[in-house]
Amino acid sequence: MAHKKSAYEPQMRYAKKYIKKIHFDVNIRTEADIIEKLESVPRKATYIKKLIRDDINSQKYKQGSGYKDTAFTR
Repeated sequence: MAHKKSAYEPQMRYAKKYIKKIHFDVNIRTEADIIEKLESVPRKATYIKKLIRDDINSQKYKQGSGYKDTAFTR
């Protein structure tokens, strides 16, 4: 019997090559404010990426490079 290819195989190959998963723990007692905020935003990954990019941009502006990423400025 021949191997039946899954419809998801191309997506799986793409994810393996280009996607990096990052996982972190949040303490429900000491970081409840973070949990509450993340639960209130519709797209958590987009929200976190925007915060990180804003921080990167502010650091680069402080150093005078003037870099501005517009990927998440909708």
